Amino acid sequence: MNKLALTTVMLASAGLLLLAGCEQNDVDSSSTTPEPVSSSVQEEETFTVTFYDQDTALHTVEVESGKTVEEWDPTSEVTDKTFGGWYIEPSLAHEFDFTVAITKDTNIYGKFTSYVEDTRTWALAGSGSSSILKSSNWGVVVNEEHKLVKEEVAGENVYAITFDAFVGDQFQFMMPVYNEDDSISWGVQRGGAYVQTLVDEDGTETFSAGGGLGGSNYKTNLTTLVAGNYTFRLHTFPQYDRTEEGGEAVTDGTLEQIQDNYNDYDYIEWTRNGDPIEEQAETITDFFIKGANISEWQNYINDHTLMTANEDRTVYTKDIYLEAGDQVMFASRLQDTATLEYSMGNEYIKAENIAADDPILAEDITSLSGSNMQINTAGLYSFTYTVETKALEVEVDKDYVRPTYDIYVNGNFEDDPSWQNKVGNDEYKFVPTAEDPDILELSSPITLKEGEELGIQLMDGEDYGPFWSYDRLVHFAVPAVENDYFHGKNGYTGNIVCDVAGDYDVTIDLYSEIVKIAPAV
Repeated sequence: MNKLALTTVMLASAGLLLLAGCEQNDVDSSSTTPEPVSSSVQEEETFTVTFYDQDTALHTVEVESGKTVEEWDPTSEVTDKTFGGWYIEPSLAHEFDFTVAITKDTNIYGKFTSYVEDTRTWALAGSGSSSILKSSNWGVVVNEEHKLVKEEVAGENVYAITFDAFVGDQFQFMMPVYNEDDSISWGVQRGGAYVQTLVDEDGTETFSAGGGLGGSNYKTNLTTLVAGNYTFRLHTFPQYDRTEEGGEAVTDGTLEQIQDNYNDYDYIEWTRNGDPIEEQAETITDFFIKGANISEWQNYINDHTLMTANEDRTVYTKDIYLEAGDQVMFASRLQDTATLEYSMGNEYIKAENIAADDPILAEDITSLSGSNMQINTAGLYSFTYTVETKALEVEVDKDYVRPTYDIYVNGNFEDDPSWQNKVGNDEYKFVPTAEDPDILELSSPITLKEGEELGIQLMDGEDYGPFWSYDRLVHFAVPAVENDYFHGKNGYTGNIVCDVAGDYDVTIDLYSEIVKIAPAV
Protein backbone atom coordinates (compact mmCIF):
# COMPACT_ATOMS: atom_id res chain seq x y z
CA MET A 1 0.00 0.00 0.00
CA ASN A 2 1.40 3.36 -0.99
CA LYS A 3 1.73 6.25 1.39
CA LEU A 4 -1.21 8.14 -0.09
CA ALA A 5 -3.56 5.20 0.31
CA LEU A 6 -2.50 4.63 3.91
CA THR A 7 -3.11 8.22 4.77
CA THR A 8 -6.61 8.07 3.23
CA VAL A 9 -7.58 4.99 5.26
CA MET A 10 -6.36 6.56 8.48
CA LEU A 11 -8.30 9.76 7.85
CA ALA A 12 -11.45 7.82 7.07
CA SER A 13 -11.13 5.83 10.27
CA ALA A 14 -10.58 8.96 12.27
CA GLY A 15 -13.71 10.52 10.67
CA LEU A 16 -15.81 7.52 11.65
CA LEU A 17 -14.56 7.72 15.22
CA LEU A 18 -15.22 11.43 15.30
CA LEU A 19 -18.77 10.92 13.91
CA ALA A 20 -19.50 8.21 16.39
CA GLY A 21 -18.33 10.45 19.22
CA CYS A 22 -20.48 13.32 18.07
CA GLU A 23 -23.66 11.13 17.94
CA GLN A 24 -23.11 9.92 21.48
CA ASN A 25 -22.57 13.46 22.73
CA ASP A 26 -25.89 14.61 21.07
CA VAL A 27 -27.88 11.88 22.85
CA ASP A 28 -26.35 12.67 26.22
CA SER A 29 -26.95 16.39 25.95
CA SER A 30 -30.67 15.98 25.10
CA SER A 31 -31.56 13.35 27.69
CA THR A 32 -33.50 14.20 30.93
CA THR A 33 -33.95 12.37 34.17
CA PRO A 34 -37.16 10.29 33.91
CA GLU A 35 -39.99 10.79 36.49
CA PRO A 36 -40.18 8.00 39.01
CA VAL A 37 -43.08 5.60 38.32
CA SER A 38 -45.55 5.19 41.21
CA SER A 39 -45.93 1.72 42.46
CA SER A 40 -49.65 2.26 43.52
CA VAL A 41 -52.83 2.78 41.30
CA GLN A 42 -55.08 5.80 42.15
CA GLU A 43 -58.38 4.66 43.83
CA GLU A 44 -61.83 5.37 42.21
CA GLU A 45 -64.14 7.85 44.02
CA THR A 46 -66.94 6.08 45.91
CA PHE A 47 -70.20 7.14 47.54
CA THR A 48 -72.22 5.71 50.39
CA VAL A 49 -75.73 4.43 49.65
CA THR A 50 -77.93 3.76 52.69
CA PHE A 51 -81.25 1.91 52.70
CA TYR A 52 -83.75 3.10 55.32
CA ASP A 53 -86.97 2.11 57.01
CA GLN A 54 -88.22 5.61 57.87
CA ASP A 55 -85.31 6.94 60.01
CA THR A 56 -83.71 3.56 60.73
CA ALA A 57 -80.69 2.59 58.59
CA LEU A 58 -80.97 -1.03 57.45
CA HIS A 59 -78.17 -1.56 54.95
CA THR A 60 -75.16 0.42 53.65
CA VAL A 61 -73.08 -0.14 50.52
CA GLU A 62 -70.24 1.73 48.81
CA VAL A 63 -70.73 2.43 45.09
CA GLU A 64 -68.13 3.71 42.63
CA SER A 65 -68.99 7.10 41.16
CA GLY A 66 -70.98 6.82 37.95
CA LYS A 67 -72.10 3.27 38.56
CA THR A 68 -75.55 2.06 39.67
CA VAL A 69 -76.43 0.53 43.01
CA GLU A 70 -77.88 -2.95 43.10
CA GLU A 71 -81.38 -3.18 44.54
CA TRP A 72 -81.21 -4.70 48.00
CA ASP A 73 -83.77 -7.27 49.13
CA PRO A 74 -84.66 -6.49 52.76
CA THR A 75 -87.13 -9.33 53.33
CA SER A 76 -84.61 -11.53 55.11
CA GLU A 77 -83.73 -8.69 57.52
CA VAL A 78 -87.21 -7.18 58.06
CA THR A 79 -89.60 -10.04 58.77
CA ASP A 80 -92.33 -8.31 60.80
CA LYS A 81 -93.43 -5.91 58.04
CA THR A 82 -94.55 -6.03 54.44
CA PHE A 83 -92.12 -4.53 51.93
CA GLY A 84 -93.55 -2.34 49.16
CA GLY A 85 -90.56 -0.96 47.25
CA TRP A 86 -87.83 1.69 47.45
CA TYR A 87 -88.40 5.45 47.20
CA ILE A 88 -86.41 8.67 46.81
CA GLU A 89 -87.76 10.49 49.85
CA PRO A 90 -89.27 9.60 53.25
CA SER A 91 -92.72 10.69 52.02
CA LEU A 92 -92.54 7.81 49.51
CA ALA A 93 -93.89 9.99 46.71
CA HIS A 94 -91.44 8.87 43.98
CA GLU A 95 -89.97 5.41 43.41
CA PHE A 96 -86.21 5.08 43.28
CA ASP A 97 -84.75 4.37 39.82
CA PHE A 98 -81.99 1.77 40.14
CA THR A 99 -80.81 2.42 36.57
CA VAL A 100 -79.60 5.95 37.46
CA ALA A 101 -75.88 6.39 38.19
CA ILE A 102 -74.79 7.26 41.73
CA THR A 103 -72.90 10.59 41.86
CA LYS A 104 -73.23 11.47 45.56
CA ASP A 105 -74.03 9.96 48.94
CA THR A 106 -77.60 8.69 48.59
CA ASN A 107 -80.39 7.64 50.95
CA ILE A 108 -83.08 5.22 49.75
CA TYR A 109 -86.31 4.81 51.72
CA GLY A 110 -88.29 1.61 51.91
CA LYS A 111 -92.05 1.26 52.10
CA PHE A 112 -92.50 -1.04 55.07
CA THR A 113 -95.96 -1.55 56.49
CA SER A 114 -97.42 -3.50 59.38
CA TYR A 115 -101.10 -4.36 59.72
CA VAL A 116 -103.57 -2.31 61.76
CA GLU A 117 -107.25 -2.89 61.06
CA ASP A 118 -109.11 -0.03 59.38
CA THR A 119 -112.70 0.16 60.67
CA ARG A 120 -113.69 3.31 58.76
CA THR A 121 -116.37 3.59 56.10
CA TRP A 122 -115.12 4.72 52.70
CA ALA A 123 -117.42 6.07 50.01
CA LEU A 124 -117.31 7.21 46.40
CA ALA A 125 -118.06 10.93 45.98
CA GLY A 126 -118.24 12.73 42.67
CA SER A 127 -120.32 13.99 39.80
CA GLY A 128 -120.83 13.19 36.17
CA SER A 129 -122.93 11.30 33.64
CA SER A 130 -122.92 7.88 35.31
CA SER A 131 -125.88 7.11 37.56
CA ILE A 132 -123.80 6.42 40.67
CA LEU A 133 -121.95 9.74 40.42
CA LYS A 134 -125.12 11.70 39.69
CA SER A 135 -126.79 10.21 42.74
CA SER A 136 -123.69 10.95 44.84
CA ASN A 137 -123.88 14.65 43.95
CA TRP A 138 -120.39 15.22 45.38
CA GLY A 139 -121.09 13.26 48.54
CA VAL A 140 -124.36 14.96 49.46
CA VAL A 141 -125.83 11.44 49.29
CA VAL A 142 -124.07 8.31 50.55
CA ASN A 143 -126.11 5.15 50.00
CA GLU A 144 -124.97 1.55 50.05
CA GLU A 145 -124.11 1.76 46.35
CA HIS A 146 -121.59 4.51 47.08
CA LYS A 147 -119.80 2.66 49.88
CA LEU A 148 -116.65 0.70 49.15
CA VAL A 149 -116.78 -2.96 50.23
CA LYS A 150 -113.95 -4.25 52.41
CA GLU A 151 -112.43 -7.36 50.86
CA GLU A 152 -111.33 -10.34 52.95
CA VAL A 153 -107.58 -10.12 52.48
CA ALA A 154 -105.48 -11.45 55.34
CA GLY A 155 -103.33 -8.78 56.94
CA GLU A 156 -104.49 -6.01 54.59
CA ASN A 157 -107.15 -3.28 54.44
CA VAL A 158 -108.54 -3.34 50.90
CA TYR A 159 -111.76 -1.51 49.98
CA ALA A 160 -113.26 -2.06 46.52
CA ILE A 161 -115.99 -0.59 44.33
CA THR A 162 -117.01 -1.18 40.71
CA PHE A 163 -118.88 1.42 38.65
CA ASP A 164 -119.24 3.01 35.23
CA ALA A 165 -117.38 6.26 34.53
CA PHE A 166 -117.79 8.39 31.43
CA VAL A 167 -115.44 10.95 29.89
CA GLY A 168 -115.37 14.05 32.07
CA ASP A 169 -116.72 12.35 35.20
CA GLN A 170 -114.85 13.40 38.35
CA PHE A 171 -114.62 11.61 41.70
CA GLN A 172 -112.51 10.55 44.63
CA PHE A 173 -112.95 8.55 47.84
CA MET A 174 -113.78 9.93 51.27
CA MET A 175 -114.87 9.02 54.78
CA PRO A 176 -118.41 10.43 55.29
CA VAL A 177 -118.98 12.42 58.47
CA TYR A 178 -122.62 12.62 59.56
CA ASN A 179 -123.55 15.97 61.08
CA GLU A 180 -126.19 16.57 63.73
CA ASP A 181 -128.68 17.60 61.04
CA ASP A 182 -128.01 14.32 59.18
CA SER A 183 -126.21 16.11 56.38
CA ILE A 184 -122.92 14.62 55.21
CA SER A 185 -119.52 16.28 55.20
CA TRP A 186 -116.31 14.98 53.70
CA GLY A 187 -113.95 13.71 56.36
CA VAL A 188 -110.73 11.94 55.37
CA GLN A 189 -110.07 12.15 51.60
CA ARG A 190 -108.09 9.98 49.24
CA GLY A 191 -107.73 11.78 45.92
CA GLY A 192 -105.64 11.72 42.78
CA ALA A 193 -102.21 11.65 44.41
CA TYR A 194 -102.93 8.20 45.87
CA VAL A 195 -103.50 6.57 42.48
CA GLN A 196 -100.58 4.35 41.48
CA THR A 197 -100.87 5.06 37.77
CA LEU A 198 -103.06 7.18 35.51
CA VAL A 199 -102.32 5.16 32.34
CA ASP A 200 -103.38 1.69 31.30
CA GLU A 201 -101.08 -1.19 30.42
CA ASP A 202 -100.76 0.12 26.86
CA GLY A 203 -99.70 3.56 28.04
CA THR A 204 -103.03 5.25 27.26
CA GLU A 205 -103.78 8.09 29.66
CA THR A 206 -107.03 6.90 31.23
CA PHE A 207 -107.43 9.36 34.12
CA SER A 208 -106.04 12.74 35.07
CA ALA A 209 -105.55 13.96 38.62
CA GLY A 210 -106.68 17.47 39.33
CA GLY A 211 -109.64 19.77 39.34
CA GLY A 212 -112.13 20.63 41.97
CA LEU A 213 -111.42 22.79 44.94
CA GLY A 214 -109.03 20.67 46.92
CA GLY A 215 -105.96 22.81 47.71
CA SER A 216 -103.66 19.84 48.24
CA ASN A 217 -102.49 17.49 45.51
CA TYR A 218 -103.54 14.68 47.83
CA LYS A 219 -107.14 15.88 47.53
CA THR A 220 -107.45 16.48 43.80
CA ASN A 221 -110.19 14.73 41.86
CA LEU A 222 -109.75 11.95 39.35
CA THR A 223 -111.13 12.91 35.94
CA THR A 224 -112.11 10.14 33.53
CA LEU A 225 -110.48 10.37 30.09
CA VAL A 226 -111.57 6.94 28.79
CA ALA A 227 -115.12 5.73 29.42
CA GLY A 228 -115.40 2.28 30.95
CA ASN A 229 -116.51 0.02 33.72
CA TYR A 230 -113.87 0.20 36.43
CA THR A 231 -112.99 -1.52 39.68
CA PHE A 232 -111.08 0.62 42.17
CA ARG A 233 -109.29 -0.75 45.22
CA LEU A 234 -108.21 1.53 48.05
CA HIS A 235 -105.42 0.12 50.25
CA THR A 236 -105.21 1.80 53.65
CA PHE A 237 -102.67 1.82 56.45
CA PRO A 238 -104.37 3.85 59.22
CA GLN A 239 -101.40 3.70 61.57
CA TYR A 240 -99.50 5.99 59.20
CA ASP A 241 -102.15 8.71 58.98
CA ARG A 242 -100.66 12.14 59.63
CA THR A 243 -101.62 15.79 59.58
CA GLU A 244 -100.36 18.09 56.85
CA GLU A 245 -97.65 19.28 59.23
CA GLY A 246 -96.65 15.72 60.15
CA GLY A 247 -98.48 15.42 63.45
CA GLU A 248 -100.85 12.69 64.63
CA ALA A 249 -104.11 12.59 62.64
CA VAL A 250 -107.51 11.95 64.24
CA THR A 251 -110.85 10.62 63.00
CA ASP A 252 -113.07 11.60 65.91
CA GLY A 253 -112.33 15.29 66.50
CA THR A 254 -113.75 18.40 64.88
CA LEU A 255 -114.49 18.28 61.17
CA GLU A 256 -111.44 20.44 60.46
CA GLN A 257 -109.23 18.06 62.45
CA ILE A 258 -110.64 15.02 60.68
CA GLN A 259 -110.08 16.59 57.27
CA ASP A 260 -106.41 17.29 58.08
CA ASN A 261 -105.48 13.72 57.25
CA TYR A 262 -102.77 12.53 54.87
CA ASN A 263 -100.98 9.22 54.41
CA ASP A 264 -97.76 8.33 52.62
CA TYR A 265 -98.59 4.61 52.45
CA ASP A 266 -102.22 4.47 51.30
CA TYR A 267 -102.67 3.85 47.58
CA ILE A 268 -105.36 3.30 44.96
CA GLU A 269 -105.20 0.80 42.10
CA TRP A 270 -107.75 0.33 39.34
CA THR A 271 -108.75 -2.10 36.59
CA ARG A 272 -110.78 -1.36 33.48
CA ASN A 273 -113.21 -4.24 33.10
CA GLY A 274 -114.52 -3.14 29.70
CA ASP A 275 -116.92 -0.63 28.21
CA PRO A 276 -119.60 0.99 30.39
CA ILE A 277 -122.55 -1.25 31.17
CA GLU A 278 -125.14 1.51 31.34
CA GLU A 279 -126.11 4.00 28.67
CA GLN A 280 -124.64 7.45 29.14
CA ALA A 281 -127.41 9.77 30.29
CA GLU A 282 -128.12 12.88 28.27
CA THR A 283 -127.67 15.97 30.39
CA ILE A 284 -127.86 19.71 30.08
CA THR A 285 -125.47 22.03 31.89
CA ASP A 286 -126.12 25.21 33.81
CA PHE A 287 -123.53 27.54 35.32
CA PHE A 288 -124.03 29.62 38.45
CA ILE A 289 -121.88 32.08 40.35
CA LYS A 290 -120.62 31.27 43.83
CA GLY A 291 -118.14 33.01 46.09
CA ALA A 292 -117.08 34.19 49.51
CA ASN A 293 -119.80 36.82 49.95
CA ILE A 294 -122.14 36.30 47.01
CA SER A 295 -123.06 32.80 48.26
CA GLU A 296 -120.92 32.08 51.35
CA TRP A 297 -119.27 29.48 49.08
CA GLN A 298 -122.49 27.47 49.03
CA ASN A 299 -124.22 26.10 45.93
CA TYR A 300 -126.87 28.81 45.94
CA ILE A 301 -128.86 28.43 42.71
CA ASN A 302 -131.68 30.69 41.55
CA ASP A 303 -132.31 33.46 39.04
CA HIS A 304 -129.91 35.73 40.95
CA THR A 305 -126.93 33.40 40.49
CA LEU A 306 -127.70 31.34 37.35
CA MET A 307 -126.17 32.28 34.01
CA THR A 308 -128.52 32.58 31.04
CA ALA A 309 -127.89 30.12 28.19
CA ASN A 310 -128.63 30.68 24.52
CA GLU A 311 -130.87 28.19 22.71
CA ASP A 312 -128.17 25.61 21.94
CA ARG A 313 -126.27 26.25 25.17
CA THR A 314 -123.09 27.31 23.44
CA VAL A 315 -122.92 30.73 25.14
CA TYR A 316 -123.77 31.64 28.75
CA THR A 317 -124.16 35.19 30.09
CA LYS A 318 -124.66 36.79 33.49
CA ASP A 319 -125.09 40.39 34.67
CA ILE A 320 -124.63 40.73 38.41
CA TYR A 321 -123.52 43.40 40.87
CA LEU A 322 -120.31 42.43 42.69
CA GLU A 323 -118.75 44.27 45.57
CA ALA A 324 -115.03 44.98 45.91
CA GLY A 325 -113.17 42.34 47.88
CA ASP A 326 -115.43 39.43 46.99
CA GLN A 327 -113.95 36.23 45.55
CA VAL A 328 -116.03 34.44 42.94
CA MET A 329 -116.12 31.74 40.27
CA PHE A 330 -118.78 29.87 38.30
CA ALA A 331 -119.67 26.24 39.04
CA SER A 332 -121.81 23.87 37.00
CA ARG A 333 -125.02 21.96 37.57
CA LEU A 334 -126.27 19.02 35.49
CA GLN A 335 -129.84 18.01 34.75
CA ASP A 336 -130.74 14.56 33.47
CA THR A 337 -133.03 15.15 30.49
CA ALA A 338 -134.90 11.89 31.13
CA THR A 339 -135.48 12.10 34.88
CA LEU A 340 -135.14 15.91 35.18
CA GLU A 341 -133.05 15.32 38.31
CA TYR A 342 -130.26 17.77 39.15
CA SER A 343 -126.73 17.05 40.33
CA MET A 344 -123.66 19.21 40.74
CA GLY A 345 -121.29 19.26 37.79
CA ASN A 346 -117.51 19.29 37.61
CA GLU A 347 -116.88 22.17 35.21
CA TYR A 348 -115.76 25.54 36.53
CA ILE A 349 -115.28 28.99 35.02
CA LYS A 350 -112.49 30.95 36.67
CA ALA A 351 -109.97 33.70 36.06
CA GLU A 352 -107.91 31.28 33.97
CA ASN A 353 -110.70 31.44 31.35
CA ILE A 354 -110.10 35.18 30.86
CA ALA A 355 -107.56 36.05 28.16
CA ALA A 356 -104.19 36.81 29.75
CA ASP A 357 -103.92 40.15 27.95
CA ASP A 358 -107.42 41.31 28.93
CA PRO A 359 -106.94 44.67 30.75
CA ILE A 360 -109.67 43.78 33.22
CA LEU A 361 -107.22 41.36 34.87
CA ALA A 362 -104.86 44.23 35.57
CA GLU A 363 -107.53 46.66 36.77
CA ASP A 364 -110.71 45.11 38.12
CA ILE A 365 -110.08 41.40 38.69
CA THR A 366 -107.14 39.60 40.26
CA SER A 367 -106.49 35.93 39.56
CA LEU A 368 -106.03 34.23 42.92
CA SER A 369 -104.41 30.96 43.86
CA GLY A 370 -106.70 28.30 42.45
CA SER A 371 -107.68 30.86 39.78
CA ASN A 372 -110.70 32.28 41.57
CA MET A 373 -111.54 35.86 40.65
CA GLN A 374 -110.98 38.52 43.28
CA ILE A 375 -113.14 41.54 42.55
CA ASN A 376 -111.17 44.76 42.95
CA THR A 377 -113.78 47.23 41.68
CA ALA A 378 -117.46 47.33 42.68
CA GLY A 379 -119.92 47.46 39.79
CA LEU A 380 -122.29 45.63 37.49
CA TYR A 381 -120.25 42.82 35.92
CA SER A 382 -121.29 41.35 32.57
CA PHE A 383 -119.87 37.84 31.99
CA THR A 384 -119.99 36.01 28.63
CA TYR A 385 -118.74 32.41 28.49
CA THR A 386 -118.26 30.55 25.17
CA VAL A 387 -118.33 26.79 25.64
CA GLU A 388 -116.32 25.81 22.55
CA THR A 389 -113.34 28.02 23.36
CA LYS A 390 -113.83 28.08 27.16
CA ALA A 391 -113.25 31.82 26.94
CA LEU A 392 -114.73 34.20 29.50
CA GLU A 393 -115.21 37.82 28.50
CA VAL A 394 -115.91 40.39 31.23
CA GLU A 395 -117.07 43.99 31.25
CA VAL A 396 -117.87 46.16 34.28
CA ASP A 397 -120.10 49.19 34.71
CA LYS A 398 -118.46 51.04 37.59
CA ASP A 399 -121.20 53.70 37.71
CA TYR A 400 -124.01 51.19 38.26
CA VAL A 401 -126.35 51.93 41.18
CA ARG A 402 -128.34 49.05 42.64
CA PRO A 403 -132.13 49.51 42.69
CA THR A 404 -133.77 50.03 46.08
CA TYR A 405 -137.00 48.46 47.29
CA ASP A 406 -139.24 48.37 50.31
CA ILE A 407 -139.18 44.74 51.39
CA TYR A 408 -141.83 42.88 53.43
CA VAL A 409 -142.39 39.36 54.69
CA ASN A 410 -145.67 38.21 53.22
CA GLY A 411 -147.88 35.18 53.83
CA ASN A 412 -150.95 33.65 55.42
CA PHE A 413 -149.49 33.36 58.91
CA GLU A 414 -150.48 34.89 62.29
CA ASP A 415 -154.20 34.15 61.86
CA ASP A 416 -154.41 36.32 58.76
CA PRO A 417 -155.07 34.34 55.57
CA SER A 418 -154.72 37.43 53.41
CA TRP A 419 -151.30 37.93 51.86
CA GLN A 420 -152.06 41.53 50.99
CA ASN A 421 -152.44 42.87 54.53
CA LYS A 422 -148.77 42.53 55.37
CA VAL A 423 -147.36 44.51 52.45
CA GLY A 424 -147.15 48.13 53.53
CA ASN A 425 -147.38 47.18 57.21
CA ASP A 426 -144.27 48.37 59.09
CA GLU A 427 -144.59 45.41 61.45
CA TYR A 428 -143.59 43.15 58.55
CA LYS A 429 -141.12 45.49 56.88
CA PHE A 430 -137.39 44.72 56.81
CA VAL A 431 -135.07 47.43 58.12
CA PRO A 432 -131.26 47.70 57.95
CA THR A 433 -129.27 46.49 60.92
CA ALA A 434 -126.97 48.89 62.74
CA GLU A 435 -123.92 46.80 61.84
CA ASP A 436 -124.48 46.54 58.07
CA PRO A 437 -127.01 48.39 55.90
CA ASP A 438 -127.02 45.44 53.46
CA ILE A 439 -128.30 43.10 56.19
CA LEU A 440 -132.02 43.58 56.82
CA GLU A 441 -134.12 42.21 59.67
CA LEU A 442 -137.66 42.34 61.02
CA SER A 443 -138.31 44.36 64.16
CA SER A 444 -139.62 41.22 65.90
CA PRO A 445 -139.91 37.48 65.22
CA ILE A 446 -142.86 36.09 63.29
CA THR A 447 -145.05 33.31 64.65
CA LEU A 448 -145.69 30.41 62.28
CA LYS A 449 -147.97 27.40 62.52
CA GLU A 450 -147.42 24.13 60.73
CA GLY A 451 -148.55 24.44 57.13
CA GLU A 452 -148.53 28.24 56.99
CA GLU A 453 -146.76 29.83 54.05
CA LEU A 454 -144.62 32.89 53.52
CA GLY A 455 -142.42 34.66 51.00
CA ILE A 456 -140.52 37.92 50.58
CA GLN A 457 -142.24 40.69 48.64
CA LEU A 458 -140.26 43.59 47.14
CA MET A 459 -142.08 46.85 46.43
CA ASP A 460 -141.00 49.52 43.95
CA GLY A 461 -143.00 52.49 45.19
CA GLU A 462 -146.60 51.32 45.03
CA ASP A 463 -145.87 48.63 42.45
CA TYR A 464 -145.02 45.04 43.22
CA GLY A 465 -141.43 44.11 42.48
CA PRO A 466 -139.77 40.66 42.54
CA PHE A 467 -141.09 37.94 44.85
CA TRP A 468 -138.53 35.78 46.64
CA SER A 469 -139.64 32.26 47.49
CA TYR A 470 -138.07 29.06 48.77
CA ASP A 471 -135.14 29.25 46.35
CA ARG A 472 -133.78 32.24 48.30
CA LEU A 473 -133.81 30.37 51.61
CA VAL A 474 -130.44 28.90 52.56
CA HIS A 475 -130.93 25.56 54.22
CA PHE A 476 -127.71 25.57 56.22
CA ALA A 477 -128.92 28.64 58.14
CA VAL A 478 -131.45 26.52 60.03
CA PRO A 479 -129.79 24.55 62.85
CA ALA A 480 -131.59 21.29 62.08
CA VAL A 481 -132.68 19.17 59.17
CA GLU A 482 -134.16 21.72 56.78
CA ASN A 483 -137.11 19.52 55.89
CA ASP A 484 -138.01 19.38 59.57
CA TYR A 485 -138.52 23.15 59.51
CA PHE A 486 -139.52 24.28 56.01
CA HIS A 487 -140.08 23.01 52.49
CA GLY A 488 -140.93 24.53 49.13
CA LYS A 489 -144.58 24.31 48.12
CA ASN A 490 -143.76 23.69 44.46
CA GLY A 491 -140.17 22.63 44.76
CA TYR A 492 -137.53 25.30 45.02
CA THR A 493 -139.56 28.01 43.31
CA GLY A 494 -142.68 27.82 45.49
CA ASN A 495 -143.68 29.50 48.73
CA ILE A 496 -141.83 28.72 51.95
CA VAL A 497 -144.00 26.28 53.94
CA CYS A 498 -143.52 25.89 57.70
CA ASP A 499 -143.26 22.32 59.00
CA VAL A 500 -142.53 23.10 62.67
CA ALA A 501 -144.60 25.69 64.54
CA GLY A 502 -142.65 28.35 66.41
CA ASP A 503 -141.28 31.87 66.51
CA TYR A 504 -138.70 32.65 63.82
CA ASP A 505 -136.20 35.41 63.08
CA VAL A 506 -135.92 36.35 59.40
CA THR A 507 -132.93 38.19 57.89
CA ILE A 508 -132.03 39.20 54.35
CA ASP A 509 -128.64 39.89 52.78
CA LEU A 510 -129.31 42.42 50.00
CA TYR A 511 -126.00 41.74 48.28
CA SER A 512 -126.29 37.95 48.05
CA GLU A 513 -130.11 37.95 48.19
CA ILE A 514 -129.88 35.19 50.79
CA VAL A 515 -132.84 34.77 53.16
CA LYS A 516 -132.16 33.11 56.51
CA ILE A 517 -134.88 31.84 58.82
CA ALA A 518 -133.90 30.48 62.21
CA PRO A 519 -135.74 29.73 65.45
CA ALA A 520 -135.90 32.92 67.53
CA VAL A 521 -133.51 33.03 70.43
